[in-house]
Amino acid sequence: MNMNQTNKIIIGVIVLLVVLVGGYFIYKHFSQTPEQKLEEQSRMLIASVSKHMLLPSNETPEVYEIKDPATLAKQQVFFADAQVGDELLVFSQAGKAIIYSPGRDVIVNVGPITGQASTTPPAKK
Repeated sequence: MNMNQTNKIIIGVIVLLVVLVGGYFIYKHFSQTPEQKLEEQSRMLIASVSKHMLLPSNETPEVYEIKDPATLAKQQVFFADAQVGDELLVFSQAGKAIIYSPGRDVIVNVGPITGQASTTPPAKK
């Protein structure tokens, strides 16, 4: 077997491995149910927010996407600096609400949950 044939075999094995590994990751991505995708997105969001502050560890937050921050800001000053696409994390047991901006990678606002909200929450994710 000469060097040229050996190189072809090595390249063939590498290409096969790349195709198999790529196929596995594509399969994993597309085989998730919508619920699994939402859970994964929530885990990633919580991981991002936890880089900026300590989060309650004994509960999973309700997550809402902010779609109309101008209307929300008119109803509650808490939303004044929010933008479209920001996320609202509500920790009911801890009594804490957090607005996080994935696009800016910043915590926009943190506040306590007091009594009943007089507004409709943003759209749930």
